[in-house]
Amino acid sequence: MILADELVSASTPQPMMKSKDPTSSVRIAAPARRSLFVTILGCFVILGSALASIISVLTGMMFLVGSYGTSSGMTLEGIIILLGPPVTLVAGVALIRRRRWAYVYLLLLLVSVLAYNGDQLGRGPTPQSTRVSPSGVPTTTLASGGRGSVPVIAGCVALLAALLVRNVRAEFGLIPMKTCETADSSNDAVKWRVGHRGRDSMYYEELHGGIWERIDIDGEMLMGRAHHVIYFATAPAWNAYPAWAQGRRDEIISRIKSQFREPDYEYLGDIA
Repeated sequence: MILADELVSASTPQPMMKSKDPTSSVRIAAPARRSLFVTILGCFVILGSALASIISVLTGMMFLVGSYGTSSGMTLEGIIILLGPPVTLVAGVALIRRRRWAYVYLLLLLVSVLAYNGDQLGRGPTPQSTRVSPSGVPTTTLASGGRGSVPVIAGCVALLAALLVRNVRAEFGLIPMKTCETADSSNDAVKWRVGHRGRDSMYYEELHGGIWERIDIDGEMLMGRAHHVIYFATAPAWNAYPAWAQGRRDEIISRIKSQFREPDYEYLGDIA
């Protein structure tokens, strides 16, 4: 059900949000919607790593029973085979949930695969060779056409380019979101704006004496139709805010809700 909700919400186009304030001429973009590309990529990562995890399980069993080829201990390649797929499987799930560490992990994985294949391709084919051990036993290594793959390199480059697009980075809270700045119609000297801070939280700011004063608003990213829930402070807790915001809870909440609107947002604590 989670994946189905992701696919539905990711494929729904979202209009730009605009302030109702008649003095405002600046538009605000809603936080980046979960793109269908990232969701589908996460599904493929989960599927591929789940299949590869079967090999990881078999490798682990062979190592535990000390089968042929494992008696000398676990090599670096063996550790990668053993741990890589399960970790990538978890990262695939986290990628769909838009966890920042999964995004960074996938970038590092793609860069590693790209570097490995580029190195192998640069080495070129390996000629056949024969070496003789100290005991006099000859060992022949057959010729190899090279292990690098041009399609794999092209695929890694394409995925890296797609993942580094601004909108995709915004999904993981890696770039600041646009804010809206308006003037209060009753007092043009009072200006305010709202915006997102990181992946979950929001903020409200007012211009006082040439300095933007801020209060932080708690929030959380969701996976349904509403992509964020906003947690407004209770009336007693609101009194801990700076003096300029005290006594203006309903007014400020109304301004925030005018920019972060339903059904893209849900609210908790907005009614005292």
